[in-house]
Amino acid sequence: LTALEARRRQGVAGARAAAAVASQTQFAGLPFPVLGSLAGAGLPFLVLAVPRSHLLQAASNLLLPLPDSEFSKELKVVFEGEDGVDAGGVKKEFFSLIVPQLFDPVVGMFLETPEGDVFFNPLCDWYDVEYELAGVLLGLAAYNQVVLDVRLPRLAYKKLLAHLAPATFDAFALDDLADLDAELADGLRKLLAFEPPDAVEHTFCRTFVDDRDGETVDLVPGGADLPVTGDNRARFVEALVEYRLVRAVETQFARFAHGFARVMRDAMLERLVEPEELMLMVQGEPWDDLAALQEHAVYEGWTHDPQKDHPVVKRFWALLHALSHDDQKRFLMFVTAHNSAPLGGWRNLDPPLKIQRMTADSDLLPTAHTCFNLLLLPDYDPPDKLDPKLRRAIQDAEGFGLR
Repeated sequence: LTALEARRRQGVAGARAAAAVASQTQFAGLPFPVLGSLAGAGLPFLVLAVPRSHLLQAASNLLLPLPDSEFSKELKVVFEGEDGVDAGGVKKEFFSLIVPQLFDPVVGMFLETPEGDVFFNPLCDWYDVEYELAGVLLGLAAYNQVVLDVRLPRLAYKKLLAHLAPATFDAFALDDLADLDAELADGLRKLLAFEPPDAVEHTFCRTFVDDRDGETVDLVPGGADLPVTGDNRARFVEALVEYRLVRAVETQFARFAHGFARVMRDAMLERLVEPEELMLMVQGEPWDDLAALQEHAVYEGWTHDPQKDHPVVKRFWALLHALSHDDQKRFLMFVTAHNSAPLGGWRNLDPPLKIQRMTADSDLLPTAHTCFNLLLLPDYDPPDKLDPKLRRAIQDAEGFGLR
């Protein structure tokens, strides 16, 4: 992972030094045609200017025709008609808005698995460039260190790494199938272990076919007429695994992997990370509570020593821990623009969550600067005045602007 970060930084060398100049020359006065605009040639940044109303179409029209070399630049995003300058937060919101438009099972490109993840829809033949766009976006997120609210199984990341370097990965096995359907994998293990072998055929009554969604597919030529027996059951399991994980989604995955490779091919991921590590890079780490977030938070401007013991600060943490998990995720989106912990957990949130005193007692809502993971709180009096203010803020927290 350290080597990967070194390569990523090498790809954006000079970007930090030119940030102030780029902001002055590119972010001010950018044109905003109906479907967005792009600036990147000769700049250390890839600047994507998009309208919220046509986010998916604009991203597709602007990103897919680019030469792959442009993806090695640090991504900056501008939303049409909004004041936010992208120091990280605007980019994070861009991904949080566009990812559900591609990965939500309702769209049809991906289906929810029995394990609660999403995987390629083998019956989806009505999308093409959208799969490539999904792969490009996944690659851009990993390259730009943005955690995505997407739940692909470990298998998907193993397939991506195998696509980048086929010779370095073994054939898929039952453990990989279990990522998609643990119950099916368990049933196949029982088939392999069943005794006596000569009773397999009449006990399981299976042939070399896969029955799925009302469609029967031969796993081998003439599979419908070939019974599964004690002698060939291992071959049947291998054929079913290969079909479910490779052949059934071959077209969909090929487009997706092509998009991902356009961004990450030169990062040599397949030599640096395991599928589990790539999964954490993209999706972040799951969390059960926010105790570690509180432990590593910092404070500024509160008239109390230590500042973490100020009544408003203490009320804030009590309220946050009492919120439902869904509302806690909304809070994280409000302040950090993503709702998963970064790789390594909350101790690696960079910069750490800062809770800063905004004003004296006020009727203002809390505000946030997602680029800096900064929460601004008025010094509410009494402290429980915070409760309805924070709840409203996290429920209505989309967009960037100066008010």
